[in-house]
Amino acid sequence: MTTCNNVLEIAIRLESACVKYFPLTQPGTEISPDFWIRCAVALLAVNRQDALYPIDPELFVASQFDCGENSIAEDVEIAIARYKSAVTRTICKLRQELTEELKWLNSATRRGLSVERLIRSHSRRITPLSLYIHAQRMNRGDLADGLISQVLEQHEHCPLYRVASSQWLEEGRYPAFASLERWRRTKVVAPASWDVTHN
Repeated sequence: MTTCNNVLEIAIRLESACVKYFPLTQPGTEISPDFWIRCAVALLAVNRQDALYPIDPELFVASQFDCGENSIAEDVEIAIARYKSAVTRTICKLRQELTEELKWLNSATRRGLSVERLIRSHSRRITPLSLYIHAQRMNRGDLADGLISQVLEQHEHCPLYRVASSQWLEEGRYPAFASLERWRRTKVVAPASWDVTHN
């Protein structure tokens, strides 16, 4: 359910991400809180229409500077379009990464390397999620279970791995706990420059 508090928290995170990663140095280029509130409402609406697009204010801000853009789009619809495009591109890249890693793991298995050995001696170029998928495909749930904490950490860094891995892991097999879907951040407070009393 969307509430004023949800919208306000997302809007504050949007502004904080923009200031943190892309500080505005020229006077008069500040973005109004109203713009961030409209972006927050649009971000919630996009997620409600299609869960493929997460409510990720930090990724939303980063997406505004993809493809050589050097500013936040002044139009909310353009900003949302940039975000959706960035999410789609990221999922494609992650899917390609997983595909290549799984090909390597399958090849190693055909050469006689056991799943245990692959998991024990894996290099940094093979992600825990790929090892988890490989163990599941080899019917080694016991070994897959031992990778869950690493996969959850990988998920926290990029929740889009869930969508990217869906062709290998049927619904319910992706090892993410509900707690990872919630924000693990301290409560945010509106900056003094924001007048939210009229909300």
